[in-house]
Amino acid sequence: RNLGAGDLITVNSANGPITYSVQWSQWGNPADDFTSFVAQTGQDTITLVTCIGGFSAGHYSNRLVVRGVRV
Repeated sequence: RNLGAGDLITVNSANGPITYSVQWSQWGNPADDFTSFVAQTGQDTITLVTCIGGFSAGHYSNRLVVRGVRV
């Protein structure tokens, strides 16, 4: 929830670190269709989908989707 546009995300892979710059973030309902968030974009991107919000009956109330593009 603290990531904003321009923030950097680094993923450590077997081939070394890969860095992405956050383009946007968006709140979502767990019942939403997330297909468009994880569809191919034509760019080298990362999409993070997290559980966030209130926790009840074993589930969080919201999702946060963060999209980054490789730098």
